[in-house]
Amino acid sequence: MMNRWHAVKRLLPLLAGMALLLSACGRADLSALNPQGPVAEEQFGLMKLAITIMSFVVIVVCASLCTSS
Repeated sequence: MMNRWHAVKRLLPLLAGMALLLSACGRADLSALNPQGPVAEEQFGLMKLAITIMSFVVIVVCASLCTSS
């Protein structure tokens, strides 16, 4: 258990640095959540629908696993 913690402790600064570097990439107006145009708006609607369905499935599965044990 301690070896795993030491490995995570070593990788944490690297992951934090990568997150900071990658978050600065691109312009502020480039976003998947800011659709521009009719096709992008339709895709955004599909993305919201898919996330809603996936969230519902995860909640149902977690609830069934919690009640079965």
